[in-house]
Amino acid sequence: MKYCWKCESDLDFSAFGKNKSQKDGLMPVCKSCNLLRVKAWQIANPDKIKYTYEKQIVRHGLTLDQYTIMLSKHDGMCYACQEVAATVIDHDHNCCPGKLSCGTCVRGLLCSNCNTALGLLNESGRRIISLLDYATREIK
Repeated sequence: MKYCWKCESDLDFSAFGKNKSQKDGLMPVCKSCNLLRVKAWQIANPDKIKYTYEKQIVRHGLTLDQYTIMLSKHDGMCYACQEVAATVIDHDHNCCPGKLSCGTCVRGLLCSNCNTALGLLNESGRRIISLLDYATREIK
């Protein structure tokens, strides 16, 4: 159990996102409180969001409305791990190699770590499953 100072609750460790800079490796506030903080910042700073993500949105053939809908789909969290805020638009590189996308091959929004991991595994389902099997097998 870990205490979230924001909502003043004792919660299971799974309710906290990861943060390597903290002694226990977890965020000081729970995912719910952190998400409220992020949403409040986004509402208070719409110009900064637009400026920050405008190039990424255009590069992936999306409109701001499409991006906003995608962002709300998982409450702004990474589609894969759902532990960290989504900051990267992910697309199928088999359709559109490189950093540009046609828009139809956009899969979702990922955190930087999940996007990097997917790229390092060459977006191969076989490799991802093999790595999962390896990581969860019993040590002999």
